[in-house]
Amino acid sequence: MRKREVGFIVVLLSLCLPVFAIDKKDLAERYKGKYLVVLGDGLAVGVCANLTEMPVANALEVKISSESVDFHPQGGIGSGMTGCGEIIPEALHKGEIVFARFTWFRRRQGDYFTITVENLSPHQVTRGEGASQHEHPEYGRAEFIFETSDTKDYDAIASLVEKWLRPFDTRAEAAQYGNTASGVYVKEVKLGMSFAEVEAALGPPQTRADLGEKILYKYKDMTVEFHDGKVPDVR
Repeated sequence: MRKREVGFIVVLLSLCLPVFAIDKKDLAERYKGKYLVVLGDGLAVGVCANLTEMPVANALEVKISSESVDFHPQGGIGSGMTGCGEIIPEALHKGEIVFARFTWFRRRQGDYFTITVENLSPHQVTRGEGASQHEHPEYGRAEFIFETSDTKDYDAIASLVEKWLRPFDTRAEAAQYGNTASGVYVKEVKLGMSFAEVEAALGPPQTRADLGEKILYKYKDMTVEFHDGKVPDVR
């Protein structure tokens, strides 16, 4: 048989073979226990409004559709049962890594696919008032509820999930794709920041280099440059 005929048969067979879509089990296994890199700003996790209440859990409901993302502070019986009088949103950022603790379907809300996530690196949450105000490192949790018109179209659900999140089997793999090599979220350093503002965001530098007209703050994954006490460059 000539090569051209063999090639034609291979193409014909490929067209005749069935295309296997994602099923419900595949969808759950695709994300459960995975490390998810956040692909864009707009998502959030929940933290307790009052740190002294010692919450057992603080999952924020985040409803995600093809058109919008919706979340807001939560109170009432649900948050009260966790020991948290109110759950407030804490923004996630592009490149940050969250861990998918559970995947399930919310039957009471239309059988929507849901991923319960926890952020892996703490966020500095402002606590206290006045002279007692301070930054406190905290972890948050959220239930990402993916609302699609057809709750049994698992390919469409996966497409919606991966518009926002990219799954990886290990934290190391996710970190290579995330916003730092360590996989830890680094607050944005903006041009014009002072020494104090940079240290408030990133902490003290690992090393400081005084080079005459400029000073370099060196961190594990970035170098912040200062001229006349202000940031003109970050690399």
